[in-house]
Amino acid sequence: MLHLAIDGPVRRAAKLKLSCFFFVVLATLKPLIALAGDLAQGKDLQKDQQVIKAEAHIQREASLSAEGSLPAEGSSLAEGSLPAEGSLPAEGSSLAEGSNLSIGLYIVNGDHRRAIVEQMKKFRNQYPELDLDLKLYHGEQYGKKVDQWLKQGEGPDVFYWHGGQQVKYYSDQGLLKDIKSFWQKHNLQEFYSSAGQKAVSFDGQIYGVPISEQLWGMFYRISTMQEAGIAVPKNWPQVLQACAQAKQQGANLFAFGGQTAWMAHAWFDYFNLRVNGLDYHQRLLDGNLSFLDKGVLAALEHWKQLLDHDCFSENFDEFSKDTAFPLLFHSRAFMMLTFSRARLPEKLDQDFAFAPFPIIDENIPLYSVAPVEVFIVPAYAKWRPELELLMNFLASAEFQQGFNEVHRLTPAHRLAKTSSDQLSITQTSYLRSAPGGIQYFDRDTRFDFARHTPAIFIDFMRDRDVKRCAQRLEKLRLEVFKSEQ
Repeated sequence: MLHLAIDGPVRRAAKLKLSCFFFVVLATLKPLIALAGDLAQGKDLQKDQQVIKAEAHIQREASLSAEGSLPAEGSSLAEGSLPAEGSLPAEGSSLAEGSNLSIGLYIVNGDHRRAIVEQMKKFRNQYPELDLDLKLYHGEQYGKKVDQWLKQGEGPDVFYWHGGQQVKYYSDQGLLKDIKSFWQKHNLQEFYSSAGQKAVSFDGQIYGVPISEQLWGMFYRISTMQEAGIAVPKNWPQVLQACAQAKQQGANLFAFGGQTAWMAHAWFDYFNLRVNGLDYHQRLLDGNLSFLDKGVLAALEHWKQLLDHDCFSENFDEFSKDTAFPLLFHSRAFMMLTFSRARLPEKLDQDFAFAPFPIIDENIPLYSVAPVEVFIVPAYAKWRPELELLMNFLASAEFQQGFNEVHRLTPAHRLAKTSSDQLSITQTSYLRSAPGGIQYFDRDTRFDFARHTPAIFIDFMRDRDVKRCAQRLEKLRLEVFKSEQ
C-alpha cells in the first residue's frame, strides 16, 4: 500500500500565493493554483489514494496466488537504465510481506505532487508486498523537518536533499549512512557525472544518489526583448547598454525577488567566477581567501555598477522569486537569473529562452553554477533489501526522467532523457559543455557560513556599500572558518 501525507504548510503556502499578482499569477503560476485547489478540496489527493489502494489490493491478491510476482533474479528495476546484474538484493535475502518504507520529499506545486505520485505508483506496482509512505512538504518547513529527522534519529528511510556542503554538514556529525557499497554493487559511477558524484562524496564515503542538476542562467521572454529592441547581452558593455535601454522604457533589465534572499548567492557566484575564475572562487568558498582581497572587491564593484544603473527590479524587497518572474510577462523586467520556470501555457512557454551569464573577462571561461539535488539515507535507517530496492529505483533513469520532467530540470542520470522543449535542450547543452563550475554558494561553502550570507548580500543591494559588505563577510569568515583551526 502507498500512503501520502501532505503537511499543513502546503495548504497555507498555496493559499498565500493566490493573494498576490492574481491575474498575472493566474497565467504564470498555474501549477501553484492547481495545488491550492487540490489541497482546498482534497479531490485529487483522495482520487490518487483510491487508485493506489485499489491497484495495491489487486496486485497484493495476485502476488499471493501466483508465483513470480517479483522480478526474476538479475532483472533490473528500469530496463536499460541500470546494469541487470545485482539489481535485486543478494541471493538468499527476502522481502517481508507488508514491510514498511518511507520517503520524505519536497514538493513545489500540484503538478509536482502528481508527478511524484505517478512515479511512486510504478515502484508500488513492481513490489505490491511493500508498504510505502510518502511524506510531502512544501516551503521552508521541509528543511526544518530534515534537520529534525536527522538530529532526533527518527523519520523517513530516505529523503530528498541538497548536494554538496549541505550533505557534508550532516555526514560530519555521523547522521548519514555511507552507501558506497551500494554504488559499487550497481556500478552507479558509470551513470553519473563527476559533479554529481562529488555532490554526495566526502572523505572516501558516499552518502546519497544524485537526482537533478539545475543550471542557473538568464531566462528571458523573446518577444518582449525584440519589441524593446534589447539584444541578449553577451558581455559586460552589452549588459550596461541593455540596462540603459530598459530604463528608457520605464523598466529594469533584471527581475529580482529580495524576499527569497538566498537567490542573491547566484549573483555573487557568477560575478566572482566571471571576474576571478573558478579556482579563486573555490578557494574563497573554502575559507582560504579573505573577502577583503582585491578580487572580491572587484566582483562586488561590478555588482554595484548594475545597482547604480538601476538594472534590478525597483522595490525588489516586495517580491519573492515566484512573484518576480511575472515581471517578465509585461515588460516591467526583461531577464531573470534563475534555474527554472513554471510550466506555462504552450504558446507563452515557447516564447521563453535561456542564455548563460554574460562574460566579464574575455580570458575567463564560462564557468557554470549548477546545484545538484540528491536522495540521502539517514544513519538511523536500517539498510535492508526493501530499502535497497527503493534506492535502486530512485537511481534509475526512468524515475529520474519522470521526476524532473515537470520542472524541466536536467536528470543527473546520464541515460535519462531531458525535456524536449527548446529551452530545456539549450539549458542542458550549456550544462554539459561547461568547462567546469560550482554547485552554488551555499552548497560549496560551509553550511554555518552560508546561512548568514544572504542577509549580507541583500543589505549590499540596498546600501551599495562595497567596503561594508566585504568587511561583514570577512568578519563572518574569520568567526566560522578560524574556529575549526
